[in-house]
Amino acid sequence: QIEAVLSAAGGVVLEANIPTGFVVSDSTGQLLFTSVPLDATAFSGQGESRYPAAAQWEADLQAPIRRIASWAKSQSKSRTAIGGLDRLSTAFCLGHGLRSVNGLDLSLVDRSTTWLTADHPSAEPAEPSWTTELPSQLDGDVLHVAVGVLSDPSTEVRLHLGEGRALAVFRAHLPRAVTDGQDAQRLVRSLKRSLQVATDRLQPKQISLYYAGPRLFAVCLGHRWNTMPSTQLFERDREKGYLRPLCSASWAGSRQDAVRGTDERTV
Repeated sequence: QIEAVLSAAGGVVLEANIPTGFVVSDSTGQLLFTSVPLDATAFSGQGESRYPAAAQWEADLQAPIRRIASWAKSQSKSRTAIGGLDRLSTAFCLGHGLRSVNGLDLSLVDRSTTWLTADHPSAEPAEPSWTTELPSQLDGDVLHVAVGVLSDPSTEVRLHLGEGRALAVFRAHLPRAVTDGQDAQRLVRSLKRSLQVATDRLQPKQISLYYAGPRLFAVCLGHRWNTMPSTQLFERDREKGYLRPLCSASWAGSRQDAVRGTDERTV
């Protein structure tokens, strides 16, 4: 079934004993000969594919990623090479679909940069880490999470939500660039530790995630998001200045391996 899906998508089915890299590409470019491509051009954020409907995110991106993860695990391919990403939501969905709790490690390639999610840090950084602000309440049962690397989306998020709902925003801002794979893993661990304080205290049923930062860090964040509540991703509309709901990540029942699209449609 997996072979049929990949073949129908224009992929190349390789023998299990050949080292394989998966290229989930939302942009045009030449794929590696040994790669299994997953066409994600419908999620590039350009033209008619700018804001796909929730059902399309699930059927054409998240479900194929889950099938790739299942196949990789069944073939004992614990390391997966990833390249070709442009959109932040696509990057997060990819990291979540190929997450660490399933025994998968990622090699993330972006131009001349390569980050390894298995490149675990040995100590906390001497450089500045996150500046965080904890919320005082929830927005119903929702916790809004604004995460920014260099840029800080929290001000716009609070304006978008309005005065009362803005009290439910967890803010995390990193005032510097992420330097390498080890730094990325260290920062994800530190961010989740701070966020866990807020989720343990307020017990939200859902997170609304607003992220501004590097694509590779978005993959790392999704890759280790397994302990968080059901999460709805938002993106900023550049023309209209407000944030749109897109794909979401959730764990059915006891936070197992289900990923779904949001019930809200985008236009």
